[in-house]
Amino acid sequence: MEQETILKIGGIAIVVVMAFSMLAAAFLYAPDPSDADNSGINTNPIVNNFEYNISFESNVIKELNSFRMVASTSNLNKSEIDNVISKMDMVTKVGSEFRKVDDSTWNYFAEITLKKSANLADVLNEIFALDYFTGTEKTAMKYMTLASPGELILYNQELDINRNFTFEATVLPALVSIETVPGDTIIVGGTVTLRGMDITGLELIESKNISGATQSFSVEETLPIISLGSELLFEGVAEEIDQNYYQDRIKLIDENAQLYFVPDENNTRFAGQSSVIHSGELMSLFSEISTLAFYQDAEFELSSVFVNDLNKELPLNTNTLTAQVRLGHAVGDEVNLAINLSVQRDNAQVMQAIEN
Repeated sequence: MEQETILKIGGIAIVVVMAFSMLAAAFLYAPDPSDADNSGINTNPIVNNFEYNISFESNVIKELNSFRMVASTSNLNKSEIDNVISKMDMVTKVGSEFRKVDDSTWNYFAEITLKKSANLADVLNEIFALDYFTGTEKTAMKYMTLASPGELILYNQELDINRNFTFEATVLPALVSIETVPGDTIIVGGTVTLRGMDITGLELIESKNISGATQSFSVEETLPIISLGSELLFEGVAEEIDQNYYQDRIKLIDENAQLYFVPDENNTRFAGQSSVIHSGELMSLFSEISTLAFYQDAEFELSSVFVNDLNKELPLNTNTLTAQVRLGHAVGDEVNLAINLSVQRDNAQVMQAIEN
């Protein structure tokens, strides 16, 4: 999630945008402290409160069985909505309020506590499927604990001052994306309110999930072909090319063939798709093009890859790899492949594989 939208919660300004949400939401209340170690959070009635912006990187520890949600609705019977949600099998507590959006629409904000055995995603889907919220904008974030940052430099925007502060609690509660899981490394932002050396208010919201971000890697593997397919791909580069001529001629060879041209500085790049049975005719058609390559699809056995940059072996979501190889290979030939991967939380997906 990127930090873009300022959210205000009972006077506390928070910066956050929720991934894939249609609504930048303001949430209510404070987390249930019974599941978190808040030994370093006290009160002192003598000294004035001062609010400081806060941001740090931390590791997520565990879920706290509660979440905050916001959904727009035209039904203003808050007690009725609360009662329906409260009666759901895995819900133990509901606290909510309405905020007006326009003359016909209100936002229903709620903090919901669940039984420890509850599946949060299932409960959230059940709530969002209620008629009150059908076809409306809605989103949610859940509570999790994360490791305390220890000592930080805090900043008060109004007074334009910095101060050092040490969090005595070993873990802190935070609102995070529904997709965040224990062990993730995230960046949180928000505010902390201090009275002297005591914390009187704390609101932390995930602004970026480092572990959940998709990363790209490239690896090489030499593998034997287990089968060859019939799909033909080709690409080339020419300084001058009569696009209409080649578009017309290729349809005479294969009416289902595809051909695309892309201008590139002083050259024109082109790529196409056909069938291997037409490869000879297509080679003849493009014989005057000096920079030209033809590939066919082939299958290889591959269930995991070692990624040097991560220094670990990652499983793939399939045991069979489909790659593009040059024409002329036979089943059993060993081929050196360049494999482009998309990796998220150690789950690797092949984006492209082609013969080097």
